[in-house]
Amino acid sequence: SQGDAMKRLSHLLRKVMWRSTKQNCSVREQMGIPEQEEKKVMLHFSSIEKYFYNKQYEEAIGAVQRWSAAGRPDKLHLALNKLRAACCHPQVGASGLTGRSNRQQGSRYVLSMEEILNKLIEDSKGRVEEAQRLFVMHTNGMACLSKLKAESSESSETKKKHMEKSLDTYLEVIDMMNKSSSPTIL
Repeated sequence: SQGDAMKRLSHLLRKVMWRSTKQNCSVREQMGIPEQEEKKVMLHFSSIEKYFYNKQYEEAIGAVQRWSAAGRPDKLHLALNKLRAACCHPQVGASGLTGRSNRQQGSRYVLSMEEILNKLIEDSKGRVEEAQRLFVMHTNGMACLSKLKAESSESSETKKKHMEKSLDTYLEVIDMMNKSSSPTIL
């Protein structure tokens, strides 16, 4: 049969043909490939690098949990590659910080640690402002609901209670916005 003939031919040629693999000791010696070494180096991050790495780590843990829940543990290497890249520099990799474009040389501009810190602060401010907008929106919604309850209530005591709650909730938002309107100096 054709399968048996292929096996015999393979067996015959295996003894004659030379197979170059790095696992074969004689091939490594002929090619001058040194033995593989494993060297572990402990990194000491600056506070900026540590913050960025911890943020990447939290995102990676979340991604691993999502992929595990979705039955896709094969995607774990993506999260680990992002962490590995974060050890090199915060701009490295797909999830790294983006730098300015240097149009004269056509290459990317590498950010200094101070510029990276400013970028992280800008990103954090944006997240905080968005969270504050959501808080104001939900709190105003609660004030409106209390007012609607008061308007639909038949008893004057219940109306008064709901209107007071509505006013208190609204004043809470105004107070929070007044406290947050002036920037804090770090």
